Amino acid sequence: MVIMNELTEPKYNCLFLPGLPGKIKDLAVFEDITATGGQIHWLQYAGSYEHQDGTNLSIASVTNEIKAALEELGKQSLPILVIAYSFSTAILPTIDLTAYPHIFGAAFFSPIRGLSSQIINEDMAETLSELVASGDVTAKLTEWTQEALAASDLHYNESLEKLTSYTFPVAFAYSLGDTTIKVDDLQKDISHFRQQHTYNSLLVFEQTRGYHRLDTYYTTAIGNFFRSLEIELDLIQLLHEDIFVYLWGSSLNYNYSGEDSDIDLLVFYDGYVDQYRTLNKYVEEYNAAHDIAFDLSINDKKDLLSKKIFRYNRGPVAIHELNYAYFPLKRATEILDIPWSDITKDAYNASIILAGESKKILSKCDLSNARVKKIIKYSITVYTYLLYIRGDKNLDLNHVESYIKISDLFGSLISRSIELKRTNYEGMTLDDLYDAVRAIDLIIQEQESILGISW
Repeated sequence: MVIMNELTEPKYNCLFLPGLPGKIKDLAVFEDITATGGQIHWLQYAGSYEHQDGTNLSIASVTNEIKAALEELGKQSLPILVIAYSFSTAILPTIDLTAYPHIFGAAFFSPIRGLSSQIINEDMAETLSELVASGDVTAKLTEWTQEALAASDLHYNESLEKLTSYTFPVAFAYSLGDTTIKVDDLQKDISHFRQQHTYNSLLVFEQTRGYHRLDTYYTTAIGNFFRSLEIELDLIQLLHEDIFVYLWGSSLNYNYSGEDSDIDLLVFYDGYVDQYRTLNKYVEEYNAAHDIAFDLSINDKKDLLSKKIFRYNRGPVAIHELNYAYFPLKRATEILDIPWSDITKDAYNASIILAGESKKILSKCDLSNARVKKIIKYSITVYTYLLYIRGDKNLDLNHVESYIKISDLFGSLISRSIELKRTNYEGMTLDDLYDAVRAIDLIIQEQESILGISW
């Protein structure tokens, strides 16, 4: 392994698993890893590029090297973040990462997925043949034929289910220009797992620009994932291990919230009141030191594990939100199954509160005041609460617009709110605010109709 940066006191180790072809070089992602206290270890596989020592590159040798690297880093007793890129994203899912307790997160960049395993195997066999011919890789080509790859443990399109089963967070980032990914099929797979597992157990970044090269599509929005992991490690130091940390889904959903969205963390920890001043000081100092903004909301863990119905951000019960709207950095070991009737009632009550607040803001409207943007946000939020009441239990907050029905009276109004939020409110007018409030009223009427509420 080659250390790409030298840190005096690293917070964690980052194991970077490269793609093929690829020489050792600096990548934009390394700046964010360094900034969040990660010491980067580039694992250059034996038999490739700068690490040609007579060993042949093979799937077996790569697998063994990754395991050995994880074992070696584990001896340092630091948390481990694993990043796999391109070729390595096919290898890593074949390894049981639960065997390495120091792993606290993983990220897959330019993951190898495709229309069929045959197409991927053809491309991989051709690529390895070219690399061997150019002298960049030493390998037995008989181990890299399409037939040999087909008989291997590489099952490119079946790895998502395994990734969703890990207790540590897994990010999955790719460009829509990746030729090996069929986006529609990926979305269907993710939706399928959302119906069977915790909603955001896999954090997906879809980049509209770039192609199958990490430096063409990596953005600060993806970098916020590493920032959130660093904050989680800091909180563990402040509050000890016995905490649960969740990331509000929309804070990294740049398609929905904009690239400069804040980092919002929800933490469950018993006795947090005693640490209130310490936590406030940490948040203030962190924001100032990194020129960013992140919000920290803490609840007693006993609330999480009790039958007490409580709200976070005036939304449906937090228990339900943890299942469907949050991305777990450190998961709760137990989440109660709250009756759906309680969730729908809570959603309706939250809608009434947001309707009142929207009208209060509108009465003192000033387009130059950032507070008016809340009206747009509230209209989208109330719309998602309608979906709860309609019985949609697996909401995809990345694509709220996909739930809008043409027949809904408020459809065009909510579409406009979503458009404004996505474009960071560019071109927002007073009429847009009035329309958003009108949409909220119409949505509440439908909620009442479904719930059988009459005044």
